[in-house]
Amino acid sequence: MGAALYWAEGSRGGRFCVTNSDPHFILFMTRWLERIFNIPPNNLRAWLNIYSQQSDVELKEFWSDLTGIPGQFWEKLHKAYKFRL
Repeated sequence: MGAALYWAEGSRGGRFCVTNSDPHFILFMTRWLERIFNIPPNNLRAWLNIYSQQSDVELKEFWSDLTGIPGQFWEKLHKAYKFRL
């Protein structure tokens, strides 16, 4: 199952990377990596893409609690700003 999800949602580059905003998907992938490949969450790195009106502190805490990836391993934070034409 994990391999099929990675095939659908994973990167095609040289790194193992998945992009998704569904908490169930991200939780499944972190658990899959731990169970199948013995990669614990504290060996993972994560990035957040958020909108300017969202709280980076709250979202980091939410995703860290969900995945078990410690807060200091959230390397990048990208804020998207809404532009009006």
